[in-house]
Amino acid sequence: MPSSAPVQPCVSVVIPTYNRLSLLMKAVECLKAQDYPVECFEVIIVDDGSTDGTGEWIRSVSGRVRGIEIRPLIQHHGGPAAARNLGIEEARGDLIAFTDDDCLPQPNWLSCLVLGLQDQACAATAGRIACAEGVGIVSRFCEYMQFNTQSGRGETYIDELNTANALCPTELLRSIGGFDTKFRWPGGEDTDLGNRIRALGHKIRACPSAVVVHTGRDSLSGMCQAYYDRGKGGAYLLSNRPRIKLAVRLCVSLGRILWNSICMICVSPINGLYDLLSGRLPFRDALPFGVLRYLKKLAKYSGHAAGIVGIVGQGIRS
Repeated sequence: MPSSAPVQPCVSVVIPTYNRLSLLMKAVECLKAQDYPVECFEVIIVDDGSTDGTGEWIRSVSGRVRGIEIRPLIQHHGGPAAARNLGIEEARGDLIAFTDDDCLPQPNWLSCLVLGLQDQACAATAGRIACAEGVGIVSRFCEYMQFNTQSGRGETYIDELNTANALCPTELLRSIGGFDTKFRWPGGEDTDLGNRIRALGHKIRACPSAVVVHTGRDSLSGMCQAYYDRGKGGAYLLSNRPRIKLAVRLCVSLGRILWNSICMICVSPINGLYDLLSGRLPFRDALPFGVLRYLKKLAKYSGHAAGIVGIVGQGIRS
């Protein structure tokens, strides 16, 4: 008698989205092409109060599409942490996979993440985040700087969890309260979650064969906003530190803002010339990349300073 194929665990794929409908549509198309059994996963799209027609679109595609169940959820704008928590609350799967609306999961993405969780020593898996090939100057810079990448190459276990490409048991996420909703922006909330998972003695397994392609930032304002949010998130990860240490961190961040402002004007041309002469960058990118490198740092440290000010302000009010 032929043996039956092993039953795959049920997975809920949770995607928070906010005003990025065109990118979201591409991500959903990639999920429809997964090689994971369609009866074993659902896609939960959480609209975080979008104003670009995202809510109407996800309602129009709800139900079963190519055998995959797509479930729309809509909330008032509260940030990606709150949106993912709503997805965790409503998930029907035993496992929850996270990706973002600007990511393109490759066909074997879900299968590889689930396979990695067979390692009994781990409680979460994290795949590789590859950069899409850039076209514009900002996109090429983000690709060059490996923006938002997570390799997992050469390592069995990693320290951080990036929710652009991760998988966790549903019960574990619910038992630790999901994401911390004080992070109302995309930056730091996934690192915080990974820290709390590891604090319980669990490990995060790297799954480099589970790949999503992160579409590059194509605007200067979008890139700066992303690094600003990361800096702010980094500050909130320090929110349990004594206020005196936060004050020192604030001074350091302000000093870095001043230093990088000077460097952007005086040093970036020298860096660009070095990159050009050393062959690291083509002529068209050498000088612009030098300027963008310092703009990136300015945005990140400005976010860090703003985050610390916000934390101290909350402490004073409380």
